[in-house]
Amino acid sequence: RNSPCPERQRHASSRVPRRKKLPQATASTGSPCRSSWPVKLRVSGGGSSLLAGLSLMMIGCVFLIGAIVLLLQSVVAALIEGGVSPPLAILIVAGGSALGGIVVLMAGRKTIGNVDPTPERTMDSLQRDARMAKENLT
Repeated sequence: RNSPCPERQRHASSRVPRRKKLPQATASTGSPCRSSWPVKLRVSGGGSSLLAGLSLMMIGCVFLIGAIVLLLQSVVAALIEGGVSPPLAILIVAGGSALGGIVVLMAGRKTIGNVDPTPERTMDSLQRDARMAKENLT
């Protein structure tokens, strides 16, 4: 390939072939060889559908929060109708909600704690690149 960057030409044979070429992010200097902030983002299905999906999920969360608030208010109203004083009914519902929230929070924390955040593929790739660089220098 004709690349304006000599380093890319030199190491072109050691690269893994790509399925399709992505647009290249360049720095303000306009050089495709060195960029101070290289960005490569692959989104299958397009970025607009990802953004639309995330927006719909956020709107859905807002409606769910509203529904939960209304349900909790109805529980408070039912307790008051059952003869419990209003402050005590609010405390009972708030305490139950807080307890449920803590249980869900701890379960989520435990789940995240079991995930290994180490980027194995990236580390393997960097180690392979380092070995190749040492071999090319010697």
